[in-house]
Amino acid sequence: MSRVGRNDACSYGRGKKFKKCCLGRQDAAVAFTAHDRESAQVKLADFAFRAGLDAERHAAGVEFWGGWLDAHPEDDGRLGMSLEESLHAFGTWFAFDFRLASGQTVLERMLQREAVRLTLGEREYLARMRDSHLRPYQVTDVKAGEALRLIDLWTGEQTWVRERLGTAQLVRWDLLAVRLMRGAADEPVIDGQPYLYPVRSKDALLRDLKRAHRDLKRASPFVEVEAVDFFKHVGMLFHYYWLEWVALRPLPTLVTAEGDRLIFARAIFDVRDREGLLAALARHPDLEGDPDGGYSWTEAASDFRRGLGGFALGNDRLVLETTSEQRVARGRELLESLAGTSDYYEKHYRAWPDQPLPALGNRTPRDAARLKRVRPKLVALLQEFENTSARERLDGRPAYDFGWMWAELGFGAAGMTRRPSAPRSLCDPESHRSVRVCRMPPDRP
Repeated sequence: MSRVGRNDACSYGRGKKFKKCCLGRQDAAVAFTAHDRESAQVKLADFAFRAGLDAERHAAGVEFWGGWLDAHPEDDGRLGMSLEESLHAFGTWFAFDFRLASGQTVLERMLQREAVRLTLGEREYLARMRDSHLRPYQVTDVKAGEALRLIDLWTGEQTWVRERLGTAQLVRWDLLAVRLMRGAADEPVIDGQPYLYPVRSKDALLRDLKRAHRDLKRASPFVEVEAVDFFKHVGMLFHYYWLEWVALRPLPTLVTAEGDRLIFARAIFDVRDREGLLAALARHPDLEGDPDGGYSWTEAASDFRRGLGGFALGNDRLVLETTSEQRVARGRELLESLAGTSDYYEKHYRAWPDQPLPALGNRTPRDAARLKRVRPKLVALLQEFENTSARERLDGRPAYDFGWMWAELGFGAAGMTRRPSAPRSLCDPESHRSVRVCRMPPDRP
């Protein structure tokens, strides 16, 4: 990582300048080990659930869950509260973020009263976690096995985070809420498991956070609201969003023979060489021509051929209709494997910047890139393309590389207007028009 100047923003999200945050501790000899971290968390949990804090813990529970229960029917509300992840989320928020009647957090009170019972490493870990809080980020680069580059969606600042395991699970434009701290090697690290949300939920999440910030400022008009205090105060919102967008999404009731959720799905492909495509479709053993000019798509089962979907060929487009997201992906791979179709995506997406899109108010992406009011919608669209493509690549499926499109539309080679000096980037992008998948975050320990 590049050296941080005295007046630069602190790199792990306190909202303060470096000279007022970590400069005085930069060269401290005391660090902490993984064992120190684990034992400190156990001692903090024991302290937080002592009988002497029963009343304040009850008040914290009302504050943490009040908004959720007000917005949901009783059964749904209680279901969300009963999840193991919810118990962990409340315990973490109560220990690190909730303000006791004294104005301290539980962590701060423990450091004040129990410091002599802690090892040097335990005290150092807890001291570094004092101002930690959940905050919204988006992944802008992944360096496999080493680091993630995150953009703070509240301030727009970018930071490299040393993270080995996360680089195998996260891809570019993933939307997260994470708690950053200064790690044992004095570099920003993620503490705990992140919340992982669908990319399309970013605008709604930020809108709710901004509304909560306005409400807090109105409630205390003469008090400056520091970012760290704000995010500690509204930390439960990140858990609400995880429940709403991920954990409690309706489960599928109908599945395909492969066990995938049954939905009616369609993918549309532009056709540049109709005669070549007809010949390729006719040669494929899993495709059978229909009287109406289409093709039935089947596969061998135990003692019969299972229907997977159908292809309808028009003058300038090919339409795949099937019954699951996974079959859409398989159908796309089938088309890519056909002789003469390897350049379909390239031809389609090279023409895409000049095609009017309803999502952009029937403007072309090239026109939208020049308009300040519409440009954020175009950026969000490209980010979703890249994120879906990167997830396909992570799952071992073919994926289109959209890297060229950012520069083509005037956003710079990597889709960012400014790139901080840091390790090399590793990332890419999405696929064709189809349905998108909502991912669960990794299991909490």
